[in-house]
Amino acid sequence: MKGLEDTLLEELSKETDVPLVDNVPLIEVLNTAKTKSVEIGEALKVAKITNDDIELNRESYKEVAWRGAILFFSIAGLSAISEMYEYSLSAYMTVFMNALASSRKDNILQNRLKNIKDALTRLVYDFVCMGIFEKHKLMYSF
Repeated sequence: MKGLEDTLLEELSKETDVPLVDNVPLIEVLNTAKTKSVEIGEALKVAKITNDDIELNRESYKEVAWRGAILFFSIAGLSAISEMYEYSLSAYMTVFMNALASSRKDNILQNRLKNIKDALTRLVYDFVCMGIFEKHKLMYSF
């Protein structure tokens, strides 16, 4: 659009003896600008619809993100019990991605989210219980 506006201004600023209605290059630039303007308007409408759809989907997955954050900080807090219990974010992300991949698929979004949360909770619990002392497992379960 900027290029078309510049070309249009250039055509308008030319001093010529030809009347504006007979200025063929100016009329062509105006037609091109009109066509491009309509195309850009349509593209902006599609972009808005896509953006709204992405935002709706992002909002839907917030509860899974919330559960994931709670579970991560539950295992990060284990270092207060024993210095041996240090878990990295990359290790947790591996468990998180495994939960996404292994959770049961469902076409209904709420069912899918529940499946992801259940799988994540189970995998994190199994992951932590695999590496902590027996005397701390009951406390972590609580």
